[in-house]
Amino acid sequence: MSDEEKKNDPLVLNPIGYFSCEKRNPYEAASQGSLDLSGDRGLIELLPGHNFEQAVRGLGNMSHLWVFFWFHNNENWKPLVMVPRGSIEKQGVFSTRSPYRPNPIGLSLVKIDQVDQRKIWVRDFDLLDGTPILDLKPYHPEADVAVNPKLGWMEKLGEQEYAVTTTDQFDRKAQFLHLRGIKQLVPFCGQQLRFDPFNQEKKRVSFTSENDGVLAYRTWRIHFYTKDLMIRLETIRSGYSDRDLANKADDKWKDKDIHREFIAAFGR
Repeated sequence: MSDEEKKNDPLVLNPIGYFSCEKRNPYEAASQGSLDLSGDRGLIELLPGHNFEQAVRGLGNMSHLWVFFWFHNNENWKPLVMVPRGSIEKQGVFSTRSPYRPNPIGLSLVKIDQVDQRKIWVRDFDLLDGTPILDLKPYHPEADVAVNPKLGWMEKLGEQEYAVTTTDQFDRKAQFLHLRGIKQLVPFCGQQLRFDPFNQEKKRVSFTSENDGVLAYRTWRIHFYTKDLMIRLETIRSGYSDRDLANKADDKWKDKDIHREFIAAFGR
């Protein structure tokens, strides 16, 4: 076989395990693991029958881990992508961490919480439930830190970070929903509004006045107030109308019963 023919051979990647966590939708994941505000604990479970119990030896004494994974929700790639923050212009996908890649391989630095045989619990992650894991490598303090890096469009990542606070009313409603399994709403608000909260092209956000906005999370609506570099989460309301809730046959999100209970407890 010629070298040219070898170049056209397909490469075969087999998952070594899978990831499980509470985050199931792309918009629930942080753009980077270090920005994850949820405090959630995720699990990398390696497959049996491959001696992976031996392969993790030494990992339990380390604090951080590079995870190589497959963006399993993506079906296409884009040469130009809009980044979550730091630039209002599209960037070439190779200068970003976007999931829309020719080969949808992801790279994430996570914090190791516990290692037990084929199970590795981690925090500060940006992976979703069901993500196929391709490889694991330790964080290396000599090799993984660049000296005087040039960051291009990422130079502006740290600009204009907003402080996000909550009201008592918001906290009561958020706790009500958390107890009923809606656990990602609060970290979602922080991740969406902490940077660039006015960008309606990148976020499901609208404004009723100069300072008052509404952020959509699935079928819920979060009202917030903004001034200077401060965001205050005011309250949560149902995104369903009374007519929507009366239609019991159409329940795409399987959450209308929670909305009815929520409205009974807090009103419209």
